[in-house]
Amino acid sequence: MGSFSKTLQQTKTEPEIDLPAADQPAHKPPALWEDPRPDLQDDHRLWQRFLKLASNLPDEKEAFKLVGILNGIRAGGTQLVKGNNGFVVRPILDSTTGWASQEEYEYMRDKYMKPHIDSIKVLLQVLKQESWYG
Repeated sequence: MGSFSKTLQQTKTEPEIDLPAADQPAHKPPALWEDPRPDLQDDHRLWQRFLKLASNLPDEKEAFKLVGILNGIRAGGTQLVKGNNGFVVRPILDSTTGWASQEEYEYMRDKYMKPHIDSIKVLLQVLKQESWYG
């Protein structure tokens, strides 16, 4: 046996893998249609419904894509607030709980939400009709 083969054989060991303790449940991230920011209580219920509506769009590919986008926008620190004619999506401008700047939010909004604006408007309309908007 050559020296390289002998060295290789000597260094082969089973990798050590840290497994969670049997009595501790493994962390399971929430589903995309669940509000990723339950800490933002003012509109938590609205986001739960908004994301669920998005996940139930008739076109499954569109639904999956849109709910992922909305989930990311919410996770970044975005709220649903009452506007003049229904709910609107507004950034939280606070680097600890939301977006670092208006520009950062607008970049993400334009890149990800604008291609789906028609679907988002319909979902916001449904949300308005279901809520006791007043």
